[in-house]
Amino acid sequence: MADSVSVDDVSVQVPDNGGASSEHFNEGTSEGRVDVGIHPLVLMNLCDHWTRVHTAASPTSPPTAKPVVGALFGIQKGREIEVIDSFELPSAHELSVSDSNLSLKAFLTQRTEQFATVFPGFEFLGWYAVQDKIHASDLATHRMLMEFNESPLFLVLDPTPPPAQPKDHAKVKLPLALYESELHVVNNAPTMLFVKTPFKVTTTESEGIALDHISKVAPTNATAQSSLHGSLGSLRDATHMLDKQLGVLRRFLEATKNGTLK
Repeated sequence: MADSVSVDDVSVQVPDNGGASSEHFNEGTSEGRVDVGIHPLVLMNLCDHWTRVHTAASPTSPPTAKPVVGALFGIQKGREIEVIDSFELPSAHELSVSDSNLSLKAFLTQRTEQFATVFPGFEFLGWYAVQDKIHASDLATHRMLMEFNESPLFLVLDPTPPPAQPKDHAKVKLPLALYESELHVVNNAPTMLFVKTPFKVTTTESEGIALDHISKVAPTNATAQSSLHGSLGSLRDATHMLDKQLGVLRRFLEATKNGTLK
């Protein structure tokens, strides 16, 4: 994004039908600007957020009654960005009926300060939305969030991807898309567009161990078991046997010391 153009100079064009438009995003890929790694916790938070919203929704409610959006947090060092955690952003209606009377900006400012206190080094990196496509209103939200980060990321998770065929199972990609905003000249006016950005899913060893169990899919009325259960069970049995044999040895030594060995 050009440094000479302020946020207020960006033109956000909204089509009359309220849907996505080619004027609002570019299917090209922005390469080489940043190296983004997304941690599994963020992906699980997105899925959990969407599931809770749609499970609690009334059958008669329209699918878009409550937007599923949130903030992305993590660490940025130069061109390297790690998206480590996220939290949900309330809707305008939820803010209006809450006791706090906070605006979205005030709410995000408060939560950002809390995150920075609990997790030193973490900063606001962008936002997410669980939806099947980009909407014109997303640019307005993105523009507002640029007050917290001049180059926020926008992560989109498609909750209803097309079903995968069995033969293509190994080739199925995550229904995720990551975007940055760029300025392009459209009709002789600077216009902010979304441009896809490459990313990778990265995990630490501790995250891998924690996710090994909870990511298992269990049949109905069955309990999911991690691949660690077998080895942990064997270790438990071996420890129990060792404790039992040490007890026998201890009683033998005590009997020998007391002269009561028979």
